[in-house]
Amino acid sequence: MPKPLKYFLIFLAVVCAMVVGYYQFANYAGRKAWAETQAKLKAAGEPVTREEWLSRKVKVPPEENFGAVEPLLGIAEVINGDPDAGEPGAKRQRLSECNPLEKVKGSQVDLPIAVSFRAGGSFDLLGWAEVFSKTDVFEEGEPVPEDPVAVLRKVLEPNQEILEALHKGNTRPHALLEPPIATRFKKEEEWISLALPHFSCILGVAKALRFHWAMATAREDGAEVLKCLVTLMRLAELSNNDDTLIGSMVGASVVAMTDDGVHSFLEEGRYQRVQDLRAIGSVARKLKASMTLAERFRFECLFVEEALDKLGSEHSPYSAINDYREYLYRYGPSGWIDQNKAAFWDAIYYSIIEPEERGLGYAAIDKRCKETVATFNRSGGWINPHTMFARESFGAYTRISFELIYSRTLVTQWITAIELELYYLQNGKYPPSLDELIDENRIELPHDEMGQQAMRYRRTEGGYLLYSIGADGTDDGGKVSLDSTHPERTRFLDEKYKGDWVWEIHRTGSRELEGENP
Repeated sequence: MPKPLKYFLIFLAVVCAMVVGYYQFANYAGRKAWAETQAKLKAAGEPVTREEWLSRKVKVPPEENFGAVEPLLGIAEVINGDPDAGEPGAKRQRLSECNPLEKVKGSQVDLPIAVSFRAGGSFDLLGWAEVFSKTDVFEEGEPVPEDPVAVLRKVLEPNQEILEALHKGNTRPHALLEPPIATRFKKEEEWISLALPHFSCILGVAKALRFHWAMATAREDGAEVLKCLVTLMRLAELSNNDDTLIGSMVGASVVAMTDDGVHSFLEEGRYQRVQDLRAIGSVARKLKASMTLAERFRFECLFVEEALDKLGSEHSPYSAINDYREYLYRYGPSGWIDQNKAAFWDAIYYSIIEPEERGLGYAAIDKRCKETVATFNRSGGWINPHTMFARESFGAYTRISFELIYSRTLVTQWITAIELELYYLQNGKYPPSLDELIDENRIELPHDEMGQQAMRYRRTEGGYLLYSIGADGTDDGGKVSLDSTHPERTRFLDEKYKGDWVWEIHRTGSRELEGENP
């Protein structure tokens, strides 16, 4: 054999041996890292497989479940991967059509800018009535009422039966989508596809309810306002209880839609009975309890875990990437996948799940998330195959956590404000401090998660100021920092916002409820 060929074959054999050796070592290291992470998670009581997580899910009788009310029953089901198929698809379509904004799709009219009471605005009833008067809601030649309430009533009338059915079921103790998540995600392909078409129709119904409470407020119909607010809260709870990040983001959107309504309900005294306040307070507390970050991030970890196992297959949710990373993991050592699973679970548990379970608040979550990103960057960032997908998947979670905690802060303010209103009805004035409120009413109040203590509070002439220290972590004394150019566009839900998240009540006269003792 010629020497050059001999040396080449020896070189080739050495290279092959090195490659095989590296694959063996990488696979061993990956299995070891993943086994160690699983052991730590199990010791902490965390589920490490889909089956373990699903086994924790409770089942409730339909008659006790708001999610089993007829308009909502079955909307989470997807038939053969087609979101439009069968009765579930038809129900979703019908609920989506409840959204009044569907009436103005494709029209050239300018829509009113939504301005929160926190930026000094209110629901633009006249503006929306004008918008709808220019759509095909009114047939050609049909007179358009001058009363904006009458215009909205015409727009919302086709959906009244659906909304009434939701109102009727909004006192049921549980709020779980049907079919439940434990049934929907039992099959591997359903888990990986993560078909969640039901959330868009929930948003459609929530927007219809937002218009309904605005109309009821204009009519000074306190009973109808109360029904709308309670049903909105139950829809937010329903979305949160689905334990997905998408569900939580939808729940946060519904909370934002409800915020102005709760404020005007209390400030303008729309309630008719003390029982109304207690009812909405109870629903708000249940909503707050459904807004835990830990469970949806457990779901996210398990989803990413199984998605990584599918890299390179036709079922891979990452197949759309279509770049070198897909091929890198398809033909690289399986240990790389295990390393990414371990890195992702470690990152989420350390940065979000553990501080959430310990009640450490957003400051701890934000700090740990930044530490984790720095660790990923030091280990090679986007080019390290051991952490590439883990880092990419983790990237947006600090922002998502912030948005969800902002939403929880709004609900915390509702709960506190309702208790303050009950105190006012009993004493004819607001308490000098939240400590006195807690002691006299023998209640517990949730803390401000941005400041890890009770909400800041002070009594004012004719009302009170209640606030969270906001994203900057600084107590600005209840200062609202509005956009200097466009105050109506102030983004409170922005990590760069400098100011507090403020809830302020100005009472106009006393409020007495006949025949009831607070």
